Amino acid sequence: KDETPPVVLGTQPPNGTLNFNAKEFVILFDEYVTMKDVGGVIVSPTMDKKAEFGTRGHGLVVKIKDTLQPATTYLFQFKNAIADFNEGNLLPSFEYVFSTGNTIDSMTLRGQVMDAFDKKPRSENIVVVAYAESQMGDSLGDSLAAKVQPMYMTRPDKEGYFELNHLREGRYILLAIEDGDKNMRLGNDEAVAFLDTMVTAEKMPPPPDTVARDTAARDTTAA
Repeated sequence: KDETPPVVLGTQPPNGTLNFNAKEFVILFDEYVTMKDVGGVIVSPTMDKKAEFGTRGHGLVVKIKDTLQPATTYLFQFKNAIADFNEGNLLPSFEYVFSTGNTIDSMTLRGQVMDAFDKKPRSENIVVVAYAESQMGDSLGDSLAAKVQPMYMTRPDKEGYFELNHLREGRYILLAIEDGDKNMRLGNDEAVAFLDTMVTAEKMPPPPDTVARDTAARDTTAA
């Protein structure tokens, strides 16, 4: 019995493409695949018109329906969204990044979501979102999450660890939302946690199998 997830063989255009102007990209696998959960695809920055997904041979085809912003890095995160066709083995995570400009943003925020009461990791229905300093205005904390669409978002793994990759350089408000309706926004009955200070994005580290996990560093710069 096949118990291994599908293996990514490559992408077209290549992962990390600059001056991206295509209407679609393809992720090539070693076997036939299917989209198991479209809700497991997270796009940063968010798109007003959602991408469409299909298959072509051993490839997953992602059709971009929205108008892309100039000089912007886009990150597609596939979190338990893709499975092999026959046995349904899930690919835990895959990221595809491209830029409509001449550079790929390469900053990151990393950390762990834990319950404030029992100190245990939280992951179920949790989404971690980051708001750039320029988005803040007069809104802070939970009011910001209810009113403004975040610039970056991700979901933690089973141990509550998360990585927000390919961020622009700068400072951010970081929140964890219990996103039961999976709309990436804070609802009336959903729990929220946020740091009481901004965090500064750091240079992305080497691949995660070569470095130890770390938490997001608090910013010591005066607000």
